Amino acid sequence: MSLAPLTRSLSPTAWDADGEHHRVAVIGGGISGLTCAFDLQRQGVDVAVLEAGDRPGGVIGSERDGDYLIETGPNSVLFKPEFRGLVEDLDLEGDLIRTPMRDQPRHIYKQGIGLQEVPTSLRAFLRTPLLSRGGKLRLLVDPFLFGVPRREITVADFARRHVGREMFEMFIAPFISGVYAGNPETMSLQGALPRMAALVKRGRGSLTRGAIAKMRADRRERRRTGQPRVPSSLCSFDTGLGRLPEALAEALGDSFQPGAEVKSIVLDRGRWRISVDMRDSGAVEMTSDALILATPASTARALIADALPGAAEPLAQIPYIPITVAHLGVPSASMTREARGFGFLVPRGHGLRILGSLYTGAVFEGRAPEGHTLLTVFTGGATDTEAINLSDEELLAVIEHDLRIAQGWNGKRAYERITRYEHALPAYRMGHVERIARLEREARAAAAPIAFAGNYLHGISVVDCIAQAHRVAGEITAALPTRE
Repeated sequence: MSLAPLTRSLSPTAWDADGEHHRVAVIGGGISGLTCAFDLQRQGVDVAVLEAGDRPGGVIGSERDGDYLIETGPNSVLFKPEFRGLVEDLDLEGDLIRTPMRDQPRHIYKQGIGLQEVPTSLRAFLRTPLLSRGGKLRLLVDPFLFGVPRREITVADFARRHVGREMFEMFIAPFISGVYAGNPETMSLQGALPRMAALVKRGRGSLTRGAIAKMRADRRERRRTGQPRVPSSLCSFDTGLGRLPEALAEALGDSFQPGAEVKSIVLDRGRWRISVDMRDSGAVEMTSDALILATPASTARALIADALPGAAEPLAQIPYIPITVAHLGVPSASMTREARGFGFLVPRGHGLRILGSLYTGAVFEGRAPEGHTLLTVFTGGATDTEAINLSDEELLAVIEHDLRIAQGWNGKRAYERITRYEHALPAYRMGHVERIARLEREARAAAAPIAFAGNYLHGISVVDCIAQAHRVAGEITAALPTRE
């Protein structure tokens, strides 16, 4: 892309001369930054997205590698209103793939008995060998609990109180390790799982009462609006999840600028002055009335340290978790246990080192050739931070050992790809709620409109990021100065 469109839309001279549109600079072209920019553009705001990389999407990306379709980040998205609305706005319904959650059973590995389906009915729950009789009976305590936590608590403390030690170790802990790559002993409940905390508050201390109240309220709302209940489903696109950020970038046109590395940000007389190194054209100076930082926390901290030091401090206190991802294309006949459903998780202390595996080739068609399946195996996380230092040979040996036990795999593979992410996901450790509250207070107090967006704020999922981006775009629009 040439520099000409950038110069016309972003040079200080042109911006000052044109009073028809407010102008916003968005730094970071991941799903958060792109969604913010898309919303702003639809409201008639002149916006520029500055992305240091070559493509849109950030961690979201899809690559066709021979016969395999590889997701470099998330593999699927839940079909929730925020995602559905964005798909409709981008006219992507024809590319969308949906698979009902009920058709994709999840599994948990338990030492001594192997993989077991996660029960989804009362009958299945009563029969599952994943919990002892005592572990199942312990769940009857929750409806009689009262008292809402007045302070931030860990996910582990919350789970032990409401569902018991056994349920926590067998279900909750592997979920946190597999989805968040986190450690439930140090993870903030209110920061990482605010909806869970809200249910307990709604139930006046009981998770069960809160969940029942929420279901009743949802049912009343559906009756009032005439909206049918939409079954939960997993979503992607024909060409992979990367199609979503690609479509956002296409809709933004020249407003999306790849190869634009921001070097510094200065707050100058109520405006943001930004120094950018354009990969193809060299240094460019630009200004904006408002700024959205949609980068990882560490990048945002480095960029804003001089202009807004009060915001840099809480950003510096948000750690990230390392994780290793192995994509394996294996003959279906190489496993004695069929890779059917969504995948499986492994509780810590059950003899396996991997966190779990997604059955990527089973969830969506076109991910692997006929007679083969694609496995996405995760290792490391907050409970095993040294795993990222394993060599490829050591890592594959761990995976082969664990999949042989869990899946009956004989080790034959037609494809392998290993990727290490030193800063994969934000940790949401204790104190997270106050850190983010302070960050947002500093942003509101700044001399020019500024906001932060990303998966380190109020949720790590794609849907969380989309919802946050909509909110941020609205706040920035409302905060833009009025010009005569």
